[in-house]
Amino acid sequence: MACGSKELVFVYGTLRSNASNAFRMKGGELKGVRCVRGHLYQISWYPGLVLDPAGGFVVGEVWEVSKELLNRLDEFEGLPEGAEEGDEYRRVRVEVDVLPEIRGTPEWEQFGGTEDLGEVWVWEWKGDANRATEVGSGDWLDVESPPQKPIFTGIGCAGVLAFTIGVQYLLGIVVDLLPKVAWAEGVDFGVHHAGVLAALCLGGFSLRMAVRRREPGQVFQILMGLSLLFLGFQCIIGIIVVLSTLLSAAFS
Repeated sequence: MACGSKELVFVYGTLRSNASNAFRMKGGELKGVRCVRGHLYQISWYPGLVLDPAGGFVVGEVWEVSKELLNRLDEFEGLPEGAEEGDEYRRVRVEVDVLPEIRGTPEWEQFGGTEDLGEVWVWEWKGDANRATEVGSGDWLDVESPPQKPIFTGIGCAGVLAFTIGVQYLLGIVVDLLPKVAWAEGVDFGVHHAGVLAALCLGGFSLRMAVRRREPGQVFQILMGLSLLFLGFQCIIGIIVVLSTLLSAAFS
């Protein structure tokens, strides 16, 4: 069902609230918890839904999204631009309903059960069910652990911060070093250079661990982008200093 320039979508896997890709739903509005008839399979770290009127209940959420967000979700699911079918998934219309066990209970209104959402979009899996494991409960959150506390994210942030401060410190050394290049000062620069790289390695390793533990992912992407930017800048400065030192030694 379309709502003006908005669309309703049913998400049942990693896009659900508290799942690993929930951040991709930013900009959408959660309309309620719903279910569809079918079979839910664990493909890998993500699931696939096969619709079947005779199947069990598969739990998910209905979101109202803009056309732009729908296009981004299509891209995430591997659909070519402007298409409703990709190599692994196809986007189809499906009727959603409230979970039978909460119909008429106090939780019914809490989960948006009083609103008839009708047909919505869903990304149906096209793969071979014989090569996947069915999730008997129909609820992907029973399989995927919720996001962990951002312990490694904090360590990674500290490492990247130390790296950034170190780059600024090295710039000061370079300013003093270039006019009067000497081997002793070059060694001093190298020691500080190694310390900064160690901070970068600590930050990078910790942020990688943060992703594996499903800690908040957007922080990782932003910080690693900044790290690579500073690393490239630092490498350019390092090359200039090394070449200057070698040339000075060769002609002295």
